[in-house]
Amino acid sequence: MSEIILSETPEHLLNLRHLTKEDYPDLEKIMNKVYPVMGGAIPKKKFLSQLKIFPEGQICIVVNGQVVGV
Repeated sequence: MSEIILSETPEHLLNLRHLTKEDYPDLEKIMNKVYPVMGGAIPKKKFLSQLKIFPEGQICIVVNGQVVGV
């Protein structure tokens, strides 16, 4: 999948794309907020394994350069 621009205005840039290993810090923050009762974010090692095994299934939404949804 190439990057898909969902919305682009001067105030907003919203993209849908595949996650990369560099996205882990943003993913970790999101998962820690959303899943605190379940232990928060998956370990980085597991995330990297998912990227290697099933990269096409690891998708995110990016707003102004920051991952905001996975």
